[in-house]
Amino acid sequence: MKEKEVKPVALNEWINEDEARTLASADQSPPLVVLLKALKKKSDKIDHKLHTNPQRNDKDLKRDTVYQLGQTGMAEWILGLVQAAKIKAAGDSGK
Repeated sequence: MKEKEVKPVALNEWINEDEARTLASADQSPPLVVLLKALKKKSDKIDHKLHTNPQRNDKDLKRDTVYQLGQTGMAEWILGLVQAAKIKAAGDSGK
């Protein structure tokens, strides 16, 4: 299963400068690292399933392709926030 690239999202629309600096260090907190890795794995697994076996299911939304696309979209958004904060922090520090 191929991993998708995490794309940064617009930070200033959702979080302020202090929050962005805090979020940029998320990969230095072991519990958050585990959480972000699990989120990425879950998103990749759902994405793979959707591309190999999409299906509609109005009776059980957890099996519905549109519902699952929403799940992967939110996971990608969260991962993108972290990515954008890291990019901004690197730019602010001159790295």
